Amino acid sequence: MNEHSRSSQNYEALRAATTSFDCLAPAGAAYPQLIEALDIVMLAVFSASLDAQLAPLDLSATAREFLAKQHINLAAAEIPPDLSATAQDAVQQAINLEFVTGFRVVIGIAWGWRSPA
Repeated sequence: MNEHSRSSQNYEALRAATTSFDCLAPAGAAYPQLIEALDIVMLAVFSASLDAQLAPLDLSATAREFLAKQHINLAAAEIPPDLSATAQDAVQQAINLEFVTGFRVVIGIAWGWRSPA
């Protein structure tokens, strides 16, 4: 899968996640731009949080490099096949946890964007 298809999938996933806010959007809201911005926020939060979760794990430099290239895939990130079962479980748990962290931040921003001051 190329980076454009991943970006399109991320856009569609975030658009689906924020669909519930459609009824709250003011007339003429620029949803494509909002979703693109939230996509960037999601990736940044997920990447930083995942790196922090993975830091204490005993992973090789090769495994860390492999995982760094997987950030763009968010929750669908692949796990290095050469890790032990315990390490694979820890990495998968970190990926799942940090996807939820990113999702919560994005939903919080979307809600705050719409909520009156």
